[in-house]
Amino acid sequence: MKTIKLFLAFIFVAALSGSSCSSSSSPSPTITDPKCENPFKDAKSTRNSLSGQWNWIQTTQTGRGGSTITTPASSGETREINFTSDTNVSWLTNGKTAGTYTYTIESSPTAEFYLNMFNADGSLYKIFQIFGCNQSFRLIDLSSSLAAESLYNKK
Repeated sequence: MKTIKLFLAFIFVAALSGSSCSSSSSPSPTITDPKCENPFKDAKSTRNSLSGQWNWIQTTQTGRGGSTITTPASSGETREINFTSDTNVSWLTNGKTAGTYTYTIESSPTAEFYLNMFNADGSLYKIFQIFGCNQSFRLIDLSSSLAAESLYNKK
């Protein structure tokens, strides 16, 4: 009987110590820049790092039915985002402009970064949480009820 009590106490302590492990509230970046030598650190450096052309690699969409991964090969389309240094961004699909917006980068106290995109009239178009490094970044669409995460690489 004493052995059973010790065993149960061990299981209880192990369960408690496992549940006390802290994890970041934000998911780790899924990026193709393995060294991640220049991760986004603040809003200004994030804006500077984003400047340029980025190719879409894949989007993972998660809903009640599970996850779906869409790529250029599976969708038959290419997507590109072009960020300018003056807070303008263009989205292209198959080489044609799909939308042009202004954007801001904001950071939270927990060092999470948000890309806010605005229509020409100043109304909010989309909000993304953004993670990345100097050659890759991912966007999590916070404007949608479906969890959509897109990965882009520097062109």
